[in-house]
Amino acid sequence: MAKRKLLLITRPDCGGAERMTLLYGKILEKANFEIELLLLQIHKDANNQLNAFIPSHWNVDIIVNRFRYLIVYIYQHLKRHNPDVVFCSTIGFSNLLLLLKFLRLFAGKVIIRDCNMPSKHTKKSIFFSRCLFRYADILIAQTDEMKAEMIGLYHLKESKIRVIHNPIDKDLILKGIKENVEIQSKSTSFMACGRLQPQKDIITLIKAFHIVRNQIGNAKLYLIGREGDTEYMNEIHSTIDSCGVKDCVFLVGFQDNPYKYLKQADVFVLSSIYEGLPNVMLEAMYLGKPVAATRSIPYISQVIVEGENGYTCPVQNEKSLAECMIAAANLKNLPAYRDLNQNDDLVINVFHEVLNS
Repeated sequence: MAKRKLLLITRPDCGGAERMTLLYGKILEKANFEIELLLLQIHKDANNQLNAFIPSHWNVDIIVNRFRYLIVYIYQHLKRHNPDVVFCSTIGFSNLLLLLKFLRLFAGKVIIRDCNMPSKHTKKSIFFSRCLFRYADILIAQTDEMKAEMIGLYHLKESKIRVIHNPIDKDLILKGIKENVEIQSKSTSFMACGRLQPQKDIITLIKAFHIVRNQIGNAKLYLIGREGDTEYMNEIHSTIDSCGVKDCVFLVGFQDNPYKYLKQADVFVLSSIYEGLPNVMLEAMYLGKPVAATRSIPYISQVIVEGENGYTCPVQNEKSLAECMIAAANLKNLPAYRDLNQNDDLVINVFHEVLNS
């Protein structure tokens, strides 16, 4: 059977949507797809942090230009490479791709994955998605709640959307934990992973950790991820200073292998105000780590069983988050992580469905 050509379109950043795009490619490569990757970079001085995760044998092109001109370069790339199906999970780029479908400048199949709850997108993005998402062959929602919002806000038919919970890259995780990293021994380590930005509510996490520290004297907090804007970083440092936890909160920065840290965590903490579906939380659970998480989306309460593999709490409540963190640190004999939905198979089935339609 001849290989079908799949083009992945994403940014060179290393966020959850970008990493998930690569994982879709890895899954589909095993299902006999030929993978090509197109990276769209708006700022010339941006760092290609995603590069460390891209398989070396993939064909990769990168376009650096202003957003307003990218549609021309995307069109030229599609015309030159003629993929059978294109996959994108970055909403701005998705709309440019679908505009080409609307203009009948690309006749191939297009699958779009929404990277966040639609209600969290800007009004401008929602408007353009409402106009253009109907031209996708299939849209992927990460949860049932996301699907409901997509139907309501984008005015889509239910039959157009498939729900696929995020798969996890088990091979990458198992490779990553083979590397060692030194962290302070004889301490209870709490770890959070993600860009240090308001969505992740690092301020509430630090305040919660201050409460935890009064209960667990040897507690340490490790924050893994890129720094956010200067104003928010100043607020983070100010909160660390005012809480008196400067000696036990560590800003690790971006890591191309966060798993060497996660394997040593006693508790993984998710303090977000909102999420699409937190990949790193699932990865921590796969590594057998108890979780303390805010109920930023309903899916959190579906995968965390209170008192078995973690605890959940309301968003933006440091006292409740601290209680979850302390309780999670006392959990033992966690159940093994199970992918009950067989998400890899669902990914393959959706792409075959589109190509056979």
